Amino acid sequence: MSYLLNRLLELYRYVIVDCSHDFTTPTVAALDLADQVVMPITPDINAARLAQIELKTFESLGYELRRS
Repeated sequence: MSYLLNRLLELYRYVIVDCSHDFTTPTVAALDLADQVVMPITPDINAARLAQIELKTFESLGYELRRS
């Protein structure tokens, strides 16, 4: 995954990766190379709970969080 993303970044100015909410090796590789991560959620309690867990995971992985 890292090789593919690096190659795409050489060819294109913007690369958008649609990842699932799990933190498998390919997902973490994509997150590691990302300049920006956008996490859209639906307005329901389950989505809010999952988003909270994902934000904590981002923090544990050392990603800088900017909430807006």
